[in-house]
Amino acid sequence: MSSYALFKHAHLLFVLISLGGFLLRGLLLMLESSLLYRRWMRVWPHVADTLLLVFGLLLVFNGPWSFDHFWLQLKTGLLVVYILLGFVALGRGRFGRVARVNAWWLGVLLFVYIMALAHFKQPLLMFA
Repeated sequence: MSSYALFKHAHLLFVLISLGGFLLRGLLLMLESSLLYRRWMRVWPHVADTLLLVFGLLLVFNGPWSFDHFWLQLKTGLLVVYILLGFVALGRGRFGRVARVNAWWLGVLLFVYIMALAHFKQPLLMFA
């Protein structure tokens, strides 16, 4: 297996782990579970997301793309927005419950769009 294929599979694995973790933490948020605020629950998503980013960067540097591609620039920018939405949604007591739940839903939708953008490499997916 080539290094590119290995990086791609690892990246896709961490995409699923990251999305699953975000969905789980959103569910815990809506259930108002104290589990959401345990130390391990606050730490492991950072580890998974860091590995997701590392393998994503390895893909860019070992694959046929560069940051000159608009879809990759858009994906990177939307990743920053996703991180900010996650901060609002899962930040401890900084925002009201309605704002946190709405930020979580927007984060999920944005994550799905980012995955589609990565797959199809077309910013206007529905019009391409």
